[in-house]
Amino acid sequence: MTPLIRSAAAALLLGWLACGSAAEPDGYTQALELHQKGEDASALTRVDAYLEEQPKSSRARFLKSLIVAKLGRTEEAIELLTSLSEEYPELPEPHNNLAVLYASQGKYDEARVELEMAVRAYPNYAVAYQNLGDVYAALAAQAYDKTLQLDAKSDTARTRLAALRAMLPAGSVGARPLAATASEATKTAAAPPSAIAQPPSALPSAPVSKPAPPVASDHAAAASNARSAAAAGTPATSATSAIPAHDTSRTVLGTVEGWARAWSSKDVDKYFSYYASDFHTPKGETRGKWEAARREQIAKARIIAVEVLDPKVTLVDPNHATVAFKQSYRADDYRSSGRKTLALVRQGDRWLIQQETITFR
Repeated sequence: MTPLIRSAAAALLLGWLACGSAAEPDGYTQALELHQKGEDASALTRVDAYLEEQPKSSRARFLKSLIVAKLGRTEEAIELLTSLSEEYPELPEPHNNLAVLYASQGKYDEARVELEMAVRAYPNYAVAYQNLGDVYAALAAQAYDKTLQLDAKSDTARTRLAALRAMLPAGSVGARPLAATASEATKTAAAPPSAIAQPPSALPSAPVSKPAPPVASDHAAAASNARSAAAAGTPATSATSAIPAHDTSRTVLGTVEGWARAWSSKDVDKYFSYYASDFHTPKGETRGKWEAARREQIAKARIIAVEVLDPKVTLVDPNHATVAFKQSYRADDYRSSGRKTLALVRQGDRWLIQQETITFR
């Protein structure tokens, strides 16, 4: 059966995972090779052993998500990919593969959200756009099917549903579509670029914020440089001045989106991790007092939903940026909206919030 949407697994095995394997210890490389051979039980044992020594290795965590998905442990794969997407919001591939898994469960709304995040992070990600089109079509088919349940005489709904079903893979509407597994995708690794898009970036070996992936025209050179540096036993270098402005802007925006997701999920520790050590508290209170008040306020709410709307990133200099946006906030029955501005500072490899102001409507 033709899958509804395409996984990035094969491309990742050839791109993300492979480009880092030369620099990784043998345990990781062996796990990758076993997975490529289809020996996933042995690959899982190896990657788990490696993660005991290197629990923060994002490449190994991604590889494990592919392995457990192949073994039918979908929820575990979703958990791994969700964690990666939260730590690296600027990378599109975890979002794409999350969408594949959600679509395999018939959760098209969740798949749509992940794919929209993928193309927002990397606008040139063709496979994600194609997946998004298929998910939209599946959602439309479900809507027309519901229309016919309510109004069996609707010829318009019947005609459009028939057209959509003819376009979509068999079994994808009204049943759970099959997601492309890693082994299935590997068989098509030699397909032309239009069939399986090459990923635009490589995950870092440790969880640090990094610039968003370069555009496709720069990817091959970047990957080649990384492999050459690894073979020579030297780390690949990257100067701040060499990072394109649009890539830095995407990274800054990814920080803001991660901050909003942490707030919405009430993950207070992760929420605080987005603030710089020298954060200017709103009322000039100590950091400890501010955190205690925020922790209490967030804990009181049963449900929190924060949306970042129409953001505009301004790069002040290589180490400072501002993001202005409309903030929509909902906590239980309370709702508010206003214009918020976040001032961010680059500290090490991360962009962190140094100051925030909001003007309520």
